[in-house]
Amino acid sequence: MQIQNNVFVVTGGASGLGAATSRLLAAQGGKVVIADVTVDKGQALASELGMATRFVKCDVTSEADGKAAISAALDQAGFAVETLGKGYTPQAPRFAGWMEWGAARKLT
Repeated sequence: MQIQNNVFVVTGGASGLGAATSRLLAAQGGKVVIADVTVDKGQALASELGMATRFVKCDVTSEADGKAAISAALDQAGFAVETLGKGYTPQAPRFAGWMEWGAARKLT
């Protein structure tokens, strides 16, 4: 997967494995949207990682929050967005819908 100059949404990205993933992606030239409910940690990490990183308060069980995180990624894009393991482009998003993803997620 090409990281440099691509945008990544990292849910739970403000701490633990999510923060480590955010740091790794930013260090390799990716643009990172940290999506997390922990505002203070998310904002601090985004500030630490610099201009190519932004924080969005996001509870992944909320459709509105999920849409805001994806919207933030598309705002940063202009090129491919990698999220949920699939490639998307701002011109033709193939995102099935937040509620459908949430319903599938409850099954796992």
